Amino acid sequence: MVCYLLKWGGIIVNGTDNLLLSYYIGLSVVAMYANYTMIITGLTQVMGQLVSAVTSSIGNLGASNESQQKKEEVFYKYGRLQELTEHCKLLKNLSW
Repeated sequence: MVCYLLKWGGIIVNGTDNLLLSYYIGLSVVAMYANYTMIITGLTQVMGQLVSAVTSSIGNLGASNESQQKKEEVFYKYGRLQELTEHCKLLKNLSW
């Protein structure tokens, strides 16, 4: 019983924005919004996979005998990659 309530609650919270937008603004705007959301979600997922795939390699680099300059260079590049991921997430959460 509780599982059904949680499922219905998720549908109500996550599924009503398109219905309300189409009622007040129109179907063409909802289609553009849905496409925009789908593209940004895809980019965010790809960037998230890249960041998590690189994390263990950075840990191995920290334990290796590489120069400090090489470690700092990789660290800053990884920071830029994470920043790009956060920008994708921010774009996803912007509302019209």
